[in-house]
Amino acid sequence: MAASVLRTVSCCIMAAAVMALFAEQALCQKRYALVIGNAAYPDRPLRNSVNDAKLVAEKLEQAGFSVTSATDLASRQAFESTVSAFATQTVSRGSVAMVYYAGHGGSYDGDMYLYGLDFRLNGTASASERAYSVDALIRKLDESGASVKILVLDACREPLTRGGGRGGFQPVELGAQTTGWYIAYAAAKGMTALDGDGGDNGPFAAGLAKYLLVSGIDIDQMFRKVRNDVLQQTRGQQVPWAENCLVGSSFYLVGEGADTSSASDTDSVRDFIRHCWLASQNSADFSAYSGCFSDDFFGVRRTEKPSGEIEVFRFYTLDDWLSDRRGMFKRADQGFPMYVKMDNLRVEDTGQETWEVRFTQVWGQKNYCDQGPKIIKVQRRSGGYRIVYEEMQQTQKKPVDFCR
Repeated sequence: MAASVLRTVSCCIMAAAVMALFAEQALCQKRYALVIGNAAYPDRPLRNSVNDAKLVAEKLEQAGFSVTSATDLASRQAFESTVSAFATQTVSRGSVAMVYYAGHGGSYDGDMYLYGLDFRLNGTASASERAYSVDALIRKLDESGASVKILVLDACREPLTRGGGRGGFQPVELGAQTTGWYIAYAAAKGMTALDGDGGDNGPFAAGLAKYLLVSGIDIDQMFRKVRNDVLQQTRGQQVPWAENCLVGSSFYLVGEGADTSSASDTDSVRDFIRHCWLASQNSADFSAYSGCFSDDFFGVRRTEKPSGEIEVFRFYTLDDWLSDRRGMFKRADQGFPMYVKMDNLRVEDTGQETWEVRFTQVWGQKNYCDQGPKIIKVQRRSGGYRIVYEEMQQTQKKPVDFCR
């Protein structure tokens, strides 16, 4: 990604504390959306991407956006002309500008691209010559003068190229002077955005359409709800991700709501457990998994004797815990992925910035599978939420097919 436009996502983390433009001003802003759906790829057609674009466009119109729609853009040049016309002829200075894209796309040599129908990567043409750069889209919308810019990438559904494939988009790294952005991905880095199994829409578009018209939740809360729905629908195999470089107070797509801080905290903790603790195991990302825990973490694992009695199996410090689990991640890298599922998830605020999370865990790898109740305690720390305690209260072996 071009150095002049990019930077680490720490910009977004810092800006998330102040979030979007003033809500009372945002509700009066003109709102424009460009919705693109590409499906008719000769080699890898997509069943639902055009349906997804139509569904999202319909909901955005109901939310007060002036919507420009485009389908089956054939080439990089078609993307360039479509985005340029939207940014220069439709979007007005100080407005809200949103782009939603459903279709093939991915990362190549560190940059992010959207693929026209004619996209092929071969030895004589680079991705930058044949596909449309997300970097270029960001620059074009920055030049439009819109004060709030929302980019939603419902892409990377099937492998088309080396380096793109199912690995998903790299996170956008916005420049220090690039503010007013909210960027949402249908899937986190290393995951695939699914096209939907048998239905008319992919899980991400269905979740987005479900919450776009819900009044009283800001954009962060809305995408958390979408993420939770997608996690449930895909059993943790797809984890939507978002980056926030908006400024000001909370930004609402539909109506400002009352104070929901307590419910928001509970949702945030639930979201943290799902997309940090759960997703990092299912995607075999040991670095992300390690980052879920506090330095003073303490863990307990219990097991059941043949007699049915419960005995303490082992106590863990953080180093012991991570050392014990590192082998599981190594086996996943060797072709034996972990299967981790949470059932009956409950979150309780126990005070003093601490939440207790209870659920039934199903865990499997290779020829092993078990199930049992688990407790995780989460605290709010200076760097965000962290796990301070984890206890596997009981484990019972299950048939291997149970972990499928």
